[in-house]
Amino acid sequence: MYRIVSYLILLCCMGAHAHESQHSHYVGHHGMVLFQSENDSWYASHLPLHVAPHDFQLIYEVELSDTHLIKQGAASKQMTILPERFDLAKLIAGDIFTLDAVLYLGHFERGGKVFGRVTVSFKKLVYKRQVVNQAPSGLKFDLITLSSGATLAIHQIASKPSFDALTWVSQSREGPVSCEPSQLTTSVTRQIEQCLNATPFYLETKDFQ
Repeated sequence: MYRIVSYLILLCCMGAHAHESQHSHYVGHHGMVLFQSENDSWYASHLPLHVAPHDFQLIYEVELSDTHLIKQGAASKQMTILPERFDLAKLIAGDIFTLDAVLYLGHFERGGKVFGRVTVSFKKLVYKRQVVNQAPSGLKFDLITLSSGATLAIHQIASKPSFDALTWVSQSREGPVSCEPSQLTTSVTRQIEQCLNATPFYLETKDFQ
């Protein structure tokens, strides 16, 4: 009986260790781009990569602590945040939680400048998609309607070469949207404009080449 009990305890410990190891590589610094909708609501979009555990496109509605600082920075073309170390699995699961973060004017990995610190409350997961490493068949965009009524187009990241892009589109558009790449231009921005009839406010290509 003693051997059986000891064996069961060992199995439980091994299972707990395996579960802990499985999620430990999700803990780290996970950068995000900040953007604002028409009704002044703020959103944070996780900056994904092709490799795990960063291979998730995630967009959250957030609340920010220092609204005065944020309004000052909003004049910048782009704002990104680098939160303190946390478990990305919490974002993937749609958890509600709060983190301290460094605010950057510009992309924090592309020469962005530190502008201050903010507390970010992750209120609601509005979009989730795992990056799929398969050859793209044209441009594909998911369309979601935010609480303001604004419609956001999110490019479905495919295998390399690809790109991450966020674009405001007409509220009359319905998704998903697919377009064949134009043979007349190699510009990603122009490809998006021709497909969505709108210019992306966020575009990242270097991480997906």
